Amino acid sequence: MIRNWLTSAVLAVYIFYSPAAFAQDTDANQEVAQEAVSESTEKISDADRAYSAFQRGQYLTAFDLALPEAQAGNAAAQTLIAELYERGLGIAQNPEEAANWYEIAAKSGNREAQFAYAVKLLEGKYVDKNVELGLEMMTSAADAEHPT
Repeated sequence: MIRNWLTSAVLAVYIFYSPAAFAQDTDANQEVAQEAVSESTEKISDADRAYSAFQRGQYLTAFDLALPEAQAGNAAAQTLIAELYERGLGIAQNPEEAANWYEIAAKSGNREAQFAYAVKLLEGKYVDKNVELGLEMMTSAADAEHPT
């Protein structure tokens, strides 16, 4: 009786865990993984693609991808546009336009933009000097845990 039960158990294990079964599971797992990669790739925004291009030194591509996102209200894209104008990366350097984009991004809540705009306000660089607003922006950046 025990021998019949043991034989049945071994046979069941072989059937359920045979190499063919593993191959089917592997194929199914690969399909699931491929679908997950496809879905995650579709979810990458143009703002993320812009930042990726920026990191690779493809500044004009970064600008082209970020601008529509920035105009649509994406604070990270607005900050990236400001940075590109500030440093003249891929586009003509334009500190005044950078200050405008930093202001927009700061008001959208981006902590990096809040800090950069605060510095400009405190120094009166490319914006009218406004110590009160500068301190307010600096406080907002600090409250958002800006690293500096």
